[in-house]
Amino acid sequence: MTSRRKAILSLVSAFIIGFAFCFFLFYFSILEHHLGPRHGRDRTDDIMLRFTRELDLDARQQEFLKSELEKIRARHNEIRQANFSQFREIRDDFRRSFSTILTPEQKAKFDEYNRKRDEKFKR
Repeated sequence: MTSRRKAILSLVSAFIIGFAFCFFLFYFSILEHHLGPRHGRDRTDDIMLRFTRELDLDARQQEFLKSELEKIRARHNEIRQANFSQFREIRDDFRRSFSTILTPEQKAKFDEYNRKRDEKFKR
């Protein structure tokens, strides 16, 4: 193999590796941003740290902020639970309505898709 070919091969390899590395960094940063607290990530610590650093909060203010964030989380959870049955009803109405225009093969695939989705999110 000539030195020119080796150089081109090395350059192309470096480009591919760099592209793959950037892609994974970008993908995981987007993934983390979109998952947020609904997927098990507790953002209270992030908010506490950011506010403490940017606003220079003292210990008393930090405790108050933590207490308020816990109240907000509890209220959000109450709303989520209260509305869950309504969300389920809307989803089920859509599924029934949409199923009416599907062929039997499509309906079977749609039912399987919904079964997997419900299992994944334990609905």
